Amino acid sequence: MMPSSAGPPPLSPATDSGGRSTTRTEWLGLCLLLGVAGLMRWGASGRGLWLDELWTLGPDVLGKITQPWQVFTTIHHENNHYINTLVGWGLGPGHAAWKFRFPSVLAGMLTVACGWSIGRRRSPGAAWLLAIVLAVSYPLVHYGSEARGYALAVAGALAGVDLRERLWTRPRALTAFAAGLVETLGLLAQPVLICHLAGLAAVVGWLAWQRTSGQDRRALWQLAVLALPGSIFAVLYWIDLSRAFNPGGPVFPLAEVQLQLLSLVVGGPLEGPGVLAAGVLGGLLLMVVAWWGLRKEPVAVWTALLGGVVVPSLVLVIEARHEVYPRYFLVAITAAQMLVSLAMVTAWNSGGWKRAAVLVGVVLWGGATAAHLVRLWSWGRGDASEIVELLVRESRQKPIRYATDHDFRLRMFVDEGFVRRGWEPPPPPVRPGATGEREPEWLLTHDFRIAPTFPESLVLGRVTWHLRGVSRYAGLSGWSTAVYSRD
Repeated sequence: MMPSSAGPPPLSPATDSGGRSTTRTEWLGLCLLLGVAGLMRWGASGRGLWLDELWTLGPDVLGKITQPWQVFTTIHHENNHYINTLVGWGLGPGHAAWKFRFPSVLAGMLTVACGWSIGRRRSPGAAWLLAIVLAVSYPLVHYGSEARGYALAVAGALAGVDLRERLWTRPRALTAFAAGLVETLGLLAQPVLICHLAGLAAVVGWLAWQRTSGQDRRALWQLAVLALPGSIFAVLYWIDLSRAFNPGGPVFPLAEVQLQLLSLVVGGPLEGPGVLAAGVLGGLLLMVVAWWGLRKEPVAVWTALLGGVVVPSLVLVIEARHEVYPRYFLVAITAAQMLVSLAMVTAWNSGGWKRAAVLVGVVLWGGATAAHLVRLWSWGRGDASEIVELLVRESRQKPIRYATDHDFRLRMFVDEGFVRRGWEPPPPPVRPGATGEREPEWLLTHDFRIAPTFPESLVLGRVTWHLRGVSRYAGLSGWSTAVYSRD
């Protein structure tokens, strides 16, 4: 996040702090905010694991390794998020979900600290608003409370930005190595970070090409940082990523995902009639912020556009990927919310009606974000525990027999609930449609809508099924599950 060359040099923003040291009150405030960020994520990390997390920790990924280096050389699976897989290997099976998710919680706290540091170079107000937004942002809390690499990737990206700004002001080999190291760790957490690094390479490469001798040497330092993560990615691509298996997943219309992305920036809904209005509002707001940012923070704007939107979109097109999800653009969402925050600080400092508009915007965004967070804490990602308890408590048959509308997803979902309690999972599910005694006692169906209305009864062949319970999810990761019993 860096300003234009009209004033201070790129990557080295002006600061309103005048170089003063951080006061004790500021440190206490930051520690309090980090605690809030950790609790936000911790509160959402205790419910059951969902499909992709179970995949990483199951026989298809973690079950194939006996030595840690095999995480990089043996698995070849898209749900192998290297650092989280290593954490799972170190912990071993049978632990509570929050233990596997704890690295993401820590990464979320680091993201907040980096946002505060980046903002402080601009002004005290920017430091606190950036930190607050990153602490409570629903996408960051959501992905910062599950056992995958997206939260760690965002932390690596922002830690890299923070160190790169320091590097521009004072070029040092140690700072350059530290920046390359944190970006490499982010890349090992989730290789999608290469899109951000590619966009950053294009921007600083342009700066190196355009600047005078004093400036282009500093830009070359920025390019040199990319040597470490770039080399690591090349090796990963050669030994693993080029052979990685894509297990597939639900396909959502691209326009729907784009609206969700724009809606998430302003805290809007993920589905329903409100997502269109929120998406349009988010798009208009980002257009205004981009116009402001091209004068005040051009490197941040161009890096966000190239690394957060253009490059990942090209990768999806080249791979002919039909399964497109908001998490692929999490770095872009983070950059957008940070740029909006910086623009709001500028508007607030202008006073008058702009200050009133900022206040209204913050209140509305805070209320919408709170609604998302409460739903995440309450529903999680479709916890299997309620389903398993219902099956065990009310089954008339032993062993429990059930049918599903998607064998693999729901079998993994149910098995996790049994294994977490130390129970033997039931036999594999069957497809509904048999008759008489051959038909299982239960039917499980799933829906990716956040709060779907499942029918009270289903008639399949000669059998009528009656709704007995529903496990809902908060969106983005997981699904809603309905349990039906046979007549």
